[in-house]
Amino acid sequence: MIRQIITIASNNPRKVAEIELMLGPLPIEVKRQPKDLNIEETGKTYLENALLKGIAAANRTKTWTIADDSGLE
Repeated sequence: MIRQIITIASNNPRKVAEIELMLGPLPIEVKRQPKDLNIEETGKTYLENALLKGIAAANRTKTWTIADDSGLE
């Protein structure tokens, strides 16, 4: 079976582990974004920041990418 690779655009190991657990039953290999990829979160909303991170990680890794930005409130 072919395994799809999905990159998680996050430096948070707990977030990556949580998503990896959710995707566990599927034929998906979960990877963390490259360590040297630091995206400046300049968006005005959580959505804009998630898009910045997701697009940057997808462009670098050439894989499908999941990103979010829950922010701190």
